[in-house]
Amino acid sequence: IDSVVSDQNEIIRRYSAPRKPGTIDLSVPDARKATSSEQAEKTMFTLRSITVRGAVTVPSATLEQAWAAQRNKKISAADLYAIAERIDEIYQKAGYFSWAVVPEQDFSSGNVVIVLYESYVRRVTINSAIPDIERRLKPYIDRIVAMRPIRIKEAERVLLLMSDLGGLTIEGTFIRPETPSAGGDLKLDIGFKRAGANAIVDNLGSNAVGPFQLTGTGTFNDALRLFDVANITLVTIPDSPEELKFVLASHDVPIGYDGLHVGYSIGYVSSQPGADLKPLDVDIASRFGSAYANYPLLRTIDHSLFSRLELNFKDNSLALGGETQTDEDLRWLAASLKYTGELENGAITLTGTFGQGLDGFGASSSTDPLAPRPGVPDDYRYFRGDLDLTKEIASLAVAHLRVAAQYAPTAVPSSVQLVLGGDPYGLAFDGSAASGDSGIAASLELGRNIELPEALPIPNLNVFAYVDYGAVWNHDTGVDYIEAELGSAGIG
Repeated sequence: IDSVVSDQNEIIRRYSAPRKPGTIDLSVPDARKATSSEQAEKTMFTLRSITVRGAVTVPSATLEQAWAAQRNKKISAADLYAIAERIDEIYQKAGYFSWAVVPEQDFSSGNVVIVLYESYVRRVTINSAIPDIERRLKPYIDRIVAMRPIRIKEAERVLLLMSDLGGLTIEGTFIRPETPSAGGDLKLDIGFKRAGANAIVDNLGSNAVGPFQLTGTGTFNDALRLFDVANITLVTIPDSPEELKFVLASHDVPIGYDGLHVGYSIGYVSSQPGADLKPLDVDIASRFGSAYANYPLLRTIDHSLFSRLELNFKDNSLALGGETQTDEDLRWLAASLKYTGELENGAITLTGTFGQGLDGFGASSSTDPLAPRPGVPDDYRYFRGDLDLTKEIASLAVAHLRVAAQYAPTAVPSSVQLVLGGDPYGLAFDGSAASGDSGIAASLELGRNIELPEALPIPNLNVFAYVDYGAVWNHDTGVDYIEAELGSAGIG
């Protein structure tokens, strides 16, 4: 029965995760017209000094790094053009777009002038079939146009905040003008997906609840004309629906134009387990939900850091033969920081969470006669960290490493325990085979996607090998075991 309860908790965690942030493709094609390389190589002179006119944002001492090694040395015009390119690179590393131009001049004195245009967006062109999209996105676009000069990371942030809006996909291209000047054009190709749905059958269940589970999900974007996202998830056991009935609805709404999102979720799950538990007439039910605020502290193409504050509730009950055995009403706050980063041929996600139990908002106490775990303090706390790392290995396979660690100084409810068993920690075991107040778990998977001949009905085949291990510890308060560990390895 404890395993079924933990299974319900894990299903709620799996489908209550925050939605993935959006992505953009932002490119900057170089439109600088090249001089004939032969002519540039033939023009030789001794470099005495370089004056960069128009450079305001980046200090002159920093720009001098582009030519310091060549001062008082004989160079060609081609070398000078390379210096101009390095000046642009220095600006780009500092976070700005620029265009360094070598105007026509007499190089014989060795005192050279380079004119630098600190770029800004002169015009934004939107290519989209979405009605009225330019007006609706105007607050974001105005922020980009107002940047003088344009700041790369800030422009990335604004475009990514747009891509985080419900249903939008954005590709941005910054185009330098045909002739040297500061103003460039930003071209945005914006797509929109109104709705989506899918269905999945897996064997992640157990003998008592499953093993085959049918999951259906649906998404509807911009229902309130706020670029909001509404989701619904349904899960059941196809041949025995009474073993699992799960429904979760959520709604995410952006507030303002700087990335703040607020939302809520509400759901219900019930289980009447079969197999060995069927004669006991077990009925386990939970009503759960949350209200949250999410804000991106950092938002760039390569690195993002999200903060999240969440108020959770979960009302659990367990009955045997129609008589209530346990009943609890949980309320807790969770504050988290989530970092996502792009690696060379890979990606990393780090999440840190602090949870705090609450004794208000209708929460029950562990001293109640029907409390499932007596001795859990009303103000329980826990700290949890999660790592998710993917990395391509020499184009042969993709490695996927996942690690979770949790520490709780006191006993905590089963809803916030670290759970082992099933995907990803304990893949060879039934879901929620063990759980603990504190613990650590790791899983490493090596996978390869093999494309199959077109004549076959299946386009590709994914093969993988895995190894996982986990250990959990419980405070000696209302539990069947103080510690447990499990591990598995296999191929698939």
